[in-house]
Amino acid sequence: PYITFYPVIIFAALLGGTGAGLLATLLAAVLVCFIFLPPVGTFVVGRPVDIASLTLFVAINLVMSVVGGALRLSRNRSHQQSRVLARTVDMLDLTTVMVLDPEYRIIRWNSGCRRLYGYTSEQALGKVAHVLLQTRFPVPLEEIRGELARTGRWQGELRQVASDGREIIVAGEWQARGAAAGQPSAIIETNTDITDRKRAEEKLQQSEEYLRLAAIAARMGVWSWKPGTSEVVVSESWRTLFGLPPGTPTTFETWRNMVHPDDRDGVVAKLEEAWHQGHEFNAEYRIVCPDGSVRWLVDRGRGWYNPAGEATSIAGINVDITERKQAEQVLARSAADLERLVRERTAKLHEMVAELEHFSYTITHDMRAPLRAMRGLAELLVEECGASLTGERGAYLRQIASSAERMDALITDALQYSLIVRGKFELEPVDADALLRGILESYPQFHPPNAQVRVANRLPVVLANKAGLTQCFSNLLGNAVKFVRPGQVPEVVVRAEPGGNGAARVQPPAPEHAASSPLSAWHLPPGEAPAPAPTVRICIEDKGIGIEREYQDKIWLMFQRLDKSYAGTGIGLALVRKAVERMGGRVGVESERGHGSRFWVELQQANGQER
Repeated sequence: PYITFYPVIIFAALLGGTGAGLLATLLAAVLVCFIFLPPVGTFVVGRPVDIASLTLFVAINLVMSVVGGALRLSRNRSHQQSRVLARTVDMLDLTTVMVLDPEYRIIRWNSGCRRLYGYTSEQALGKVAHVLLQTRFPVPLEEIRGELARTGRWQGELRQVASDGREIIVAGEWQARGAAAGQPSAIIETNTDITDRKRAEEKLQQSEEYLRLAAIAARMGVWSWKPGTSEVVVSESWRTLFGLPPGTPTTFETWRNMVHPDDRDGVVAKLEEAWHQGHEFNAEYRIVCPDGSVRWLVDRGRGWYNPAGEATSIAGINVDITERKQAEQVLARSAADLERLVRERTAKLHEMVAELEHFSYTITHDMRAPLRAMRGLAELLVEECGASLTGERGAYLRQIASSAERMDALITDALQYSLIVRGKFELEPVDADALLRGILESYPQFHPPNAQVRVANRLPVVLANKAGLTQCFSNLLGNAVKFVRPGQVPEVVVRAEPGGNGAARVQPPAPEHAASSPLSAWHLPPGEAPAPAPTVRICIEDKGIGIEREYQDKIWLMFQRLDKSYAGTGIGLALVRKAVERMGGRVGVESERGHGSRFWVELQQANGQER
């Protein structure tokens, strides 16, 4: 009966271990006693032979239980090791691992190598690794071979080329296996792709180099100070800026002592204020270099603070502005010299102008006396000897009188022009309508049948100089009735209309009088534009001979006479233009040859009055 239980106990030990085998042995012994050994149905064993056989049965099963448990434990350990090995293999496939023979030929090429380099196992196996991958070593290959022989290991960065031509930077680790007589039987090469990291490092180094070169080119130094300590970190360009040798130990006291004594306290106070109040540090100051030279610097910085609001560091830059400061000093001296020179020359100019005005007034006054005498004597000769002076003699005498009269008129107009240009020209509200009607009533040449002059509407009160506006009206009306065809009765219309309506030939204010114009903005606060002043345009229209378009700019200049058959000095319109400019206004003309002219004067209305 014992043979029946042996397979069960062995199976229990293999599945459950030694404990399960012992339990199965105990149960089997109980069943044998109860079922097979007499007296049957009891747990009593009476015969010695049965006791011996039962004892042997139990002993054998105990041994089989221990052996089965040991086998089970060994099997479990084997399975665990297999799983660890499988995980290790998986991990190796995630990294780049290749195995090389002593001649650096590839004898193993894992999936990590295939992913990194793009070569399949068929393409890689048997190839010399550094030839296939075009490896660039940091040191000669013989040095690597010698280190492998000495230590069994080598580490370094390698630059390799993938199948698609990409350059790959790897951190390589080589391990020698089975070394015999200094020669390894195999080399395990593990490579980690660090291309992205190296590219980032190279870009960072390049940026730092650019910054260093920019700092040198701009003569700029970089510094960082830990507040409350003497700890300062500076760039080499900072040391160069301060005239210190490269690598010179630098502290807060180093910087402070190099600041010019006259600037030191103020600069340090500004820095401490920036530290304690969180302001940006901004200062211009001088430093005294070790060689005794003085430089000007502009210093700007800001602080970094922890969550508690405490300054952990203040960093900034210094820029050399010595040349700028020197240029400012030269410019300041030049400006002072220029201002002095301008004052001196202005005083001389005023003196010369005064002398010229006095000279011109004197000479013109002195010239008019003999001219009047010439004219009077010529007229007297004509009256007394007119009957006897015939032919050319009479013509010569009359020409003398006419020329003297014209010369006197020319001198008078020139004096008037000088008075307008240089004299006082105070502006005040002037009733243009009353002024115009007074002129029309005073001069017979504007009355019928000599001329027909009509005022179309009432003229407003304008801001002007009364004498200057009188001169303008007189000259423009005189031209309107003078420049007509022979035998034609002049027809003139005077009207007022809003200013600025039309693109006429406009003479702008002369530069020397622009500042005195009431329309200018010299008196306004900076940044404010002048409010548009209401203006009125007074037009004088005639039906005379007209003016060609190409001459409409020329007529405003002095001594310009387009038609010599009409009497005049060529100064009348120049007087009008200059007087209107002095009053801050504008003049213009619209005309066509043979179809009359329309002259206009545009002035500011007094007190904003409408016409």
